[in-house]
Amino acid sequence: MKGYGFSVWLLPPEHIDREIREELQEYGIKPSHRLHFTLATNLETRSEAEIVKKTFGSHINFWVAGKVYSSGKTYVVDPLAAWVVPVTLELKSKVIPFDAHLTIQYMKDECTPPDIVLQEHEGIGTIVLADTRSERPEEWH
Repeated sequence: MKGYGFSVWLLPPEHIDREIREELQEYGIKPSHRLHFTLATNLETRSEAEIVKKTFGSHINFWVAGKVYSSGKTYVVDPLAAWVVPVTLELKSKVIPFDAHLTIQYMKDECTPPDIVLQEHEGIGTIVLADTRSERPEEWH
């Protein structure tokens, strides 16, 4: 598998994406990727990802806030280190096998995250399928 394979993401609305980016820029952090909450990853094929995506429905309520921390290796195939912020998702029946989070920065090697506490942001996100086969987050779509 290249990169993370295919993934299922929850995307925040654009105005919340913009608010979070503006807040992070105050600390000198400029995410190169689309901000998202990962619901599933390491899926081998697009058709497998489509099946998993359908199990989540189309929208999920979310709440994101808290101290930035280093996530370590979260997934079976996890080629990048990351700085993340905790997220609460209103999942009706589906359970994800890892701590829900918003990744604000990816890097090749793990390093100490900055001392940042992200302000509260909440909303309703849209579930999408993402091609994450690259190890370059700016290429994910």
